[in-house]
Amino acid sequence: MDRVKLPALSLLCWLTASSLSAQVPSPREFLGHDIGADHFLADYTQLRAYWKALDEASDRLVVEEFGTTSYGQPMVAAIVSAPQNLARLDEIRRVNRELALGREDDEAAAIEAIEGNPAIVWIDAGMHATESVAAQNILELTWRLTSSDLDEVRRI
Repeated sequence: MDRVKLPALSLLCWLTASSLSAQVPSPREFLGHDIGADHFLADYTQLRAYWKALDEASDRLVVEEFGTTSYGQPMVAAIVSAPQNLARLDEIRRVNRELALGREDDEAAAIEAIEGNPAIVWIDAGMHATESVAAQNILELTWRLTSSDLDEVRRI
């Protein structure tokens, strides 16, 4: 490859990689502040709005309502996983429910179900209204899980 085309190709690769990660807005880009910045706490409305933006920008996150808060606001869950898992989320839920209820009598079938489905991990960021750090941290965590291409993040 000639010397002129190589830098152009490198720039194109860098711009493409940058634009892919730029599609998922960081908390700073969306909220105007870094998480943990002095004198800034995102409120629940901002958290929901940010998750909606991540849902629109990333194929790794789906936001679902599952009730209402004591103030009448929608209570939401941000479900983060690989796109292929999100595509079969209902099946994964069904299998995990059956396993949790202990309805599988056949041990081999239970092991097959466990090995064929991802674990479900619940991370609660709003259990206690007076604890604000978890609700802030969850914004950063969901951004990193939806935007990073690190092998460890992809494995999780």
